[in-house]
Amino acid sequence: MFANVGWGEMLVLVVVGLVVLGPERLPGAIRWTATALRQARAASGIITLQTVVGHVKPTILIGASTSHGAFTREVVETMSAGTRTP
Repeated sequence: MFANVGWGEMLVLVVVGLVVLGPERLPGAIRWTATALRQARAASGIITLQTVVGHVKPTILIGASTSHGAFTREVVETMSAGTRTP
C-alpha cells in the first residue's frame, strides 16, 4: 500500500503530524495508523483457490487439499477452460 513512500516522505508526515496533532496525540495517531494498516494487509491476504486458478491458469490440479469443498465446480471449470481436453 505504502511501498513507494521513502524515509524523506515519512519524516515530512511525522513533522506535519507533530504540528497538527501536537506531541501528546501524535504517538496515539501513529499507533492507530499502524494497526489499521496491519489489519488492512491481513484482510487483503485472503486468497481462494478460485483466485489462484484464475490467475495462474494451471493445466493440472492435484486433488490433495486439506480444505473440504475446495475443488468446486467453478474451480474445475476455470481450470479446464485453459486446456483443450479437460
